[in-house]
Amino acid sequence: MKNPMDRKTEQKTEKEQNFFTFLSKRQKSILSKNGIESITQLFRHFPYRYENRGEIKKIKDLQEGEFALVKGKIIAVKGRKGFRKNISIVEGLITDESGNLHIIWFNQSWVENQLIAQKTYYFFGRISLFSTIRGVRLQLENPDFEEASQDEVMKIIPVYKKIGIFGSKSLREFIRKGLEQVEIDDFLPKEILRKEAFPELKEAFFKIHFPQDEKELQSVEDRTSPAVKRFVFEELFAFQLILLSEMKKRKTEEAKLIKKDPKIGETLRALLPFELTQAQRRVFREIVEDCSSGIPMCRLLQGDVGSGKTIIAFLSMLWAALDGFQAAFMAPTETLATQVYIRLREMAQKCGLETALIISSTKMSERKKILEKLKNGEIKLVVGTHSLFQEKVEYKNLNFVVIDEQHRFGVLQRDALFRKGENPHLLLMSATPIPRSLALTVFGDLDISVLDEMPPNRAKVLTAIRGESSREKVEKFLREQMDLKRQVLYVFPQIEENETFEAAAALHSFERFKKGPFKGYPIGLLHGRMVSKEKDEVMEKMRKREILLLVATTVVEVGIDLPQATVIVVENAERFGLSQLHQLRGRVGRGGEKGYCILITGSETSTNAENRLRVLTETDDGFRVAEEDLKLRGAGEVFGTRQWGESGFLFANPLRDLRMLELSRSWAQKIINRELLLKEIEREKLGKWLMEFYQKSYTFLRGG
Repeated sequence: MKNPMDRKTEQKTEKEQNFFTFLSKRQKSILSKNGIESITQLFRHFPYRYENRGEIKKIKDLQEGEFALVKGKIIAVKGRKGFRKNISIVEGLITDESGNLHIIWFNQSWVENQLIAQKTYYFFGRISLFSTIRGVRLQLENPDFEEASQDEVMKIIPVYKKIGIFGSKSLREFIRKGLEQVEIDDFLPKEILRKEAFPELKEAFFKIHFPQDEKELQSVEDRTSPAVKRFVFEELFAFQLILLSEMKKRKTEEAKLIKKDPKIGETLRALLPFELTQAQRRVFREIVEDCSSGIPMCRLLQGDVGSGKTIIAFLSMLWAALDGFQAAFMAPTETLATQVYIRLREMAQKCGLETALIISSTKMSERKKILEKLKNGEIKLVVGTHSLFQEKVEYKNLNFVVIDEQHRFGVLQRDALFRKGENPHLLLMSATPIPRSLALTVFGDLDISVLDEMPPNRAKVLTAIRGESSREKVEKFLREQMDLKRQVLYVFPQIEENETFEAAAALHSFERFKKGPFKGYPIGLLHGRMVSKEKDEVMEKMRKREILLLVATTVVEVGIDLPQATVIVVENAERFGLSQLHQLRGRVGRGGEKGYCILITGSETSTNAENRLRVLTETDDGFRVAEEDLKLRGAGEVFGTRQWGESGFLFANPLRDLRMLELSRSWAQKIINRELLLKEIEREKLGKWLMEFYQKSYTFLRGG
């Protein structure tokens, strides 16, 4: 069978080429330069809002400030230059049986050639007052217009983001002509369309672009429209096909076994100064079973802040290294990478293993030595950021990879890891608790382990919300904590003052603290613009308790492990998401002493924002916090915009659309497992669509 997914590019079908026949060469060129090269790409440029223009109003009934639809005959139209340089003006006068109305367009000189005297048009725009020497008159500003015909004027108007020079009106015309003139092949299998009662693709496009009345518009906006349901399904269906096919492919591949050696087990147990929790032991057993199965492990380990994910990663890496393989740990920040390196090196030295750190500040001479030792296999353990997988880095036998805070690296960016070894085992870790619906969607090709038990030394963190009026009391409490030699983290949302946000800035407050409320106390500063050496020096002073108050930006969200820190204060807390605040809260109370999280809100904080923050005072369950955050902000903001852009989700929200998610996964599973047998033409259409959707080839469409 000919495989459409193996072609680098797909020629436009004859039908798609026909679509462009009513466009000029210039129009085609502009669309093409802006990424619109096929009919489906144009049709998927959906409206971002709609204008409900309602009934046609008489000129005599118009009122200043309203948006109105008027039907009038052109009496006169003329263009001129404005008083200010580079401003063009087109003015017109229209009439209906009730009166006359002045119309004006600014910087739209083309309008003069579009309007013909004595012809009747529909106009829609804002009514304003304009002062003249004869007094005040009403006028219509920059209205949309279209020629009146026997057909009723469109009452519901789709509004689009511009493509090149083409505004909403031009795009509306292009899309309507295309939908009227071109036949569209549906890529969803007929069995799915029939059983789920989804509309055909062409009908669905019509319903979204051109709702016929207020009832239809309402169904689109409240997501009850069958057309919207169809697009939600197809987005989730595409993603599930990809994930499930990747999982199936992985299960057929071979990986180097990491042996279950009792002697290595004894060595690892001797390294631990504490007992693992039941959850930690369960998860480590799952990893051992995966890595000794002969199939490459691809497992997501998720757990709340402080649940003990890192020690599981360390034990797994050491197990691989003691069996003769190399293991790598990729961290999202250099601060965290450095910290992980220090802790891993302490454990590795007891086993006679060498550990290396690769970050941007690593000296060139040192980097050269590390790269040589990685290539010849002398170094078994390495820690760094994404630079670990750059082209120049070569490994002798990389067989275990850990990626911390995996969502920061994007969903579809894992391939480079596997090219550095022969199908190495992969452990992804996330401290942002992910509800089941999102885990199925984002990590549907992975096996998932959950650390649902906290170590016994983790004390509960008391969370409180305080306003500007409580600032002096908060500062007094911080001094009392520092007098007891406890460490405090004070977090700000940005580094420098910004006129847009008016948030207190870390640099400014650091200077104020030294001279004011915390004069005489050892204070440090940490932010993302500091070079690695400066960050390391600050962190070392924190570890030695030479700093008791650390003023920082959100660089401390990940990468700070300070067991003696008992208090964290977050300034302008209303500017953070709940999941981010929960991550910050997890930085304190890790050493057994009671922790405190104080959320300071700005003077203009709304009641809704304060109610949102109260979730953190009511629960320390990261899963519940994540659920609330997702409801309020959506998946893209919580888990990183990069991966959600790659996912192609426009209509779907996995948390909200859980039933549709499960439905799409069920259908995808049937196709992957050959329970639903597709005709060759159906498989080809589905393959072409997926290639356009993800620009990537997937093996399950090859028919084998």
